[in-house]
Amino acid sequence: MSDNTLDGLQSGTTWQDVMKSVYAEMSGEFQSRIEGLFDTDADLSAFGNALLQYKPGANEFLYSLINHIGLVNVNYRSFESPLKMFKKGWMEFGDTIEDVYIEPIKGMLYESEVPNDNPGDVWQTFKPDQDVVFYKINRECVYPLTVNERVLRRAFMSYRELDKFMSGLMRQLTNGDELDDFTLTMKLLSNYSDVNGQNLYFQVPVTAVTDETSAKTLVKAVRSVVKGLRFPTRLYNAKGVLNWARPEDMYLLVTPEINAILDVDVLAKAFNMDKTEFMGNVIEVPGFSGDNMENVQALLVDKEFIQDYDTYRDILSTGVNARHLTTNYYYHHQGIMACSPFYHAIAFVADTFADPASVTITGPASVTKGSGEAVTYTALVGVANIGDKIQSQAVVWEIVGAPQYASINQNGNLVVGAKFSGASLQIKATSVLKDDVVATKTITVA
Repeated sequence: MSDNTLDGLQSGTTWQDVMKSVYAEMSGEFQSRIEGLFDTDADLSAFGNALLQYKPGANEFLYSLINHIGLVNVNYRSFESPLKMFKKGWMEFGDTIEDVYIEPIKGMLYESEVPNDNPGDVWQTFKPDQDVVFYKINRECVYPLTVNERVLRRAFMSYRELDKFMSGLMRQLTNGDELDDFTLTMKLLSNYSDVNGQNLYFQVPVTAVTDETSAKTLVKAVRSVVKGLRFPTRLYNAKGVLNWARPEDMYLLVTPEINAILDVDVLAKAFNMDKTEFMGNVIEVPGFSGDNMENVQALLVDKEFIQDYDTYRDILSTGVNARHLTTNYYYHHQGIMACSPFYHAIAFVADTFADPASVTITGPASVTKGSGEAVTYTALVGVANIGDKIQSQAVVWEIVGAPQYASINQNGNLVVGAKFSGASLQIKATSVLKDDVVATKTITVA
């Protein structure tokens, strides 16, 4: 058989190659009972007849074949999530991802003379200002499928029948998984607009896109934002950390209707890419759902914004059902799906926004030094008029005066070391939108 382009196989691989590979993995007892010739359709048919008469071996071989094809070799023609580029790969061990962001180190003024009041300053420690978010396994799905023995017998009549059977089987097992991948990723994007009542996207006002004229306002807004992404800024991420991005690492999510009237050539230049390359950074999605997403015209997100890791994939079997001559297969897929608040995520919204007017800090009035435990404070950025919206709730946290042995990160987690001197300290939260909108809170240190 010379056809190397069957549905279920990667280019250059034949079914003979696959069958020989799986057969080589079988036990010695299996190989002594069933001869492994696979050069022709007649060889395959003879093998299939012998296989299905040896029930324990049939289940063992078919299970290995499905795993070999399903998890390694198949290039299935199935639904593929348009958001697949956000897949980060495998996390082999554990059930938690630790997403760490470290602020750039602040420079100090060089002094050539050793200070008289602190001759041991060379041994002083400088801990990095870092922030951590944890993600745990939150996707655990199983996809069941029943295969009848009569269908199996037809599959082993020829290599083309075997290919049709295996390709169909893989599509059934994996199409639901791919659809769930897409649906869950879209749900992530929706949920990010309402986290504990806060919209975590940086929101840019634009005109609702209905024609070429209004599309130009969206293009202009995207160009303006993209040009600023190359420089360190705290604006575009939910944590207000100092971050930047290469334009080519940003993805624009739009509906097909809006994408059809965008000036792609102008956008490609803003992304510093030619039109052909840039089209890979434009992702069409059916729409944006959620209470805070109804007016969204487009999303611009960093490639690291969506954290999507697989932790477990496998296809398992129950064995043959003696009454119905069927075998159940279960495709398991588990993983971690989350949005990282450290990376740029910008929503272009047909709405208006007010300037921030105030910041309110909430949290404990006192902390105990040396406990090693972080005390968390939250900041709410307010507006002058009820009902007004602002572009971002992000704030920059700091301790007034930057005293030694005390630190606060962008999660608002305050830690005071045992060597801290003083009966109190003052924390400050500043809106990333306006540096004169500030709140302070005095904390008693016990």
